[in-house]
Amino acid sequence: MMNQHQRGFSLIELMVVVAIIGILVAVSGAAYKDFINRANVTSALADIAPAKVQTEIRINDGETSLTPALVGIGSTSPHCSTIAIAFDVSTGETEVKCTMQGTPDIKDRTIAVSRNTSGYWSCITGTAGGVAALEPQYVPKGCT
Repeated sequence: MMNQHQRGFSLIELMVVVAIIGILVAVSGAAYKDFINRANVTSALADIAPAKVQTEIRINDGETSLTPALVGIGSTSPHCSTIAIAFDVSTGETEVKCTMQGTPDIKDRTIAVSRNTSGYWSCITGTAGGVAALEPQYVPKGCT
């Protein structure tokens, strides 16, 4: 009698490999989405952060109104559908706010740099248009 040697993979072995690949894709897909959202939020913050220096200069020079163009940033950016500045002349409180664009998880949420009456800057997140707040895993360190 001749011995027959098995060649290739059995159906069970192939099914196990396909199942493992499916699990890896599911896990990495969610992690990739979170990574992209965190990167976009951080980039949105980076789009508005340069306004802090020019805002300080303008306030110290006695400016009575501030616009994105006046502080050296655009009114939109690749990560912000709108950039707006709220400025209170009497107190010096200022908020440079970006309404983010991107995936549904971050679209229409806001990130801002805010100056209080003491001249201290902080980063805050919020919403625009009644959407839910930005999920905590997307908020950059140092922001609230």
